[in-house]
Amino acid sequence: MLSHHAVRNLLLWGGAIGLGLVGTMMLNASGPGWDMNFTKHFGMENREFCNVGRNHYVILDPGYRMLMRGVEDGEVITVLTRVLDRTRRVTIQTAVGPKIVDTRVLEEREWIDGELAQVSRSFLARDRRTDDIFFFGEQVEVYENGEIVSDEGSWRAGLHKARAGILMPGSFLLGARYYQSLALPVTADRAEHYAMGVSKEVPAGVFEDCIVVDESSGIEPDEKVYKVYAPGVGLIKDGPLELVSYGPLDLAEGRCDQ
Repeated sequence: MLSHHAVRNLLLWGGAIGLGLVGTMMLNASGPGWDMNFTKHFGMENREFCNVGRNHYVILDPGYRMLMRGVEDGEVITVLTRVLDRTRRVTIQTAVGPKIVDTRVLEEREWIDGELAQVSRSFLARDRRTDDIFFFGEQVEVYENGEIVSDEGSWRAGLHKARAGILMPGSFLLGARYYQSLALPVTADRAEHYAMGVSKEVPAGVFEDCIVVDESSGIEPDEKVYKVYAPGVGLIKDGPLELVSYGPLDLAEGRCDQ
């Protein structure tokens, strides 16, 4: 999903994507915001979801934390991401009827020059068979002078025809394209796998075997950002933001047999 600061900006690293599609190309995409080159159907009726655990690049275990910081347009942006010990129940529609998913809540707090600007809580779940991490919605609170002034950007799968997308697949295939969120007119974020086997140094350390994902908006195609993920850690670079610190896991690694 596009980070909230990224939605306000154009491509940060430059360069155009010309990779071929790996995986399923959906030919029945239609309507504003849809691109047939990005997968938007994920066979939700066949998925077995749980709200703990991890894949190589996203961790859903409660207690995990990541702190990122960077400078954009002369302003210092700090983002603290936490996996909360909270769940959110979401009901979605599948090809065989409604399906209830108990999602994990991932909270992101963003400060600009030390002032709280936004709090977002994303609803995520993992397919226990494939380790695909799905994105089921987001509750957004926009702040000004310490007060909530807007919920712009909020959406939830199952409401107003919104559908879940994939935040990060369990297997990284170079060139794969897919939607991360499908909730027009609020969001239609999408991802393309751009590079793998990358070495990246950020304030938190030097990380090997990283992947690079190009994220863009189907509503505003010029809004793009490149994100770098490290295995076993998660997001380490998000446009101008870089990982400063991460961890610890306060609880034992979650299981899906609950």
